[in-house]
Amino acid sequence: MCGQSSTYLNEYAEHVVDGLANTHHHTKQDQTPYWWVDLGNIYNIMRIEVINRHTSGYRLHDLDIAVGARLDIMSIFAHYKGPAKNYEHLFFQCNRYTAGRYVNLTITKGPEFFHVAEVNVIACPVC
Repeated sequence: MCGQSSTYLNEYAEHVVDGLANTHHHTKQDQTPYWWVDLGNIYNIMRIEVINRHTSGYRLHDLDIAVGARLDIMSIFAHYKGPAKNYEHLFFQCNRYTAGRYVNLTITKGPEFFHVAEVNVIACPVC
């Protein structure tokens, strides 16, 4: 399950996890637009990959990536100043694993539209 702050046209949050780099989600121009995904269980998150969309890549900037056991209790995993380029692949990794069930991406300096093609979370089960 995933969600976003708002939806522009038919560019739904689920497009970010459909495995297709030629689809994307798209929010309206929100003050702090965000997108989140529920991994279903708590995992040790090792790396998060963000694939930017093919146009207007510069809109991806001032991005906070947060991880947590709940959407209302999260900690920052990484920050990206940007701006990104079209189709840019961004990789974020911490020195140690971060346990979490939810991953949230937020553009902190709006108003801005938010749209990326794919997000991949590389993780392993918590032992």
